[in-house]
Amino acid sequence: MPSEQHRLLAQLFKEHETLEQKLVQLKLLVFGNADGSDSSKDKLIDLIDSLQEEIKQHVEREEYILFPAMLQVMGYVSQPIEVMKQEHAQLTEQLKQLREEVRCSKGPAHRSPVLKRLVREVAHALYDHMYKENRLLFPMARYVLTKKGD
Repeated sequence: MPSEQHRLLAQLFKEHETLEQKLVQLKLLVFGNADGSDSSKDKLIDLIDSLQEEIKQHVEREEYILFPAMLQVMGYVSQPIEVMKQEHAQLTEQLKQLREEVRCSKGPAHRSPVLKRLVREVAHALYDHMYKENRLLFPMARYVLTKKGD
């Protein structure tokens, strides 16, 4: 596998670590306020914006660099790639809904049952997505792109 693609896969793995850290921060802000202190809407929105930007950049690297490289070698669209693209769109939409819920919430945002549900859904979807990429997509990419170098 060319070193450029090896670096890309390493970067994508590393980005998952960053995304997991941001999810932990988000869950702490929303669920970790048992003492009754108010979460700042601005802090939540900033964190969601940061998460959205990280995901946007990650998705762009996959959809505009990794997937085309894999498709070029394979010669056809594989189901895992299509599933990842669908999940990218779903995650993007879920994060928009999450941000909108925080923006429109009255009172302490972390007390909103809708916000808590959305955070759970985003966290579940993102953890599940990263698991699939780490266990299926990235190993498949490594294999396919290594064959390209043969």
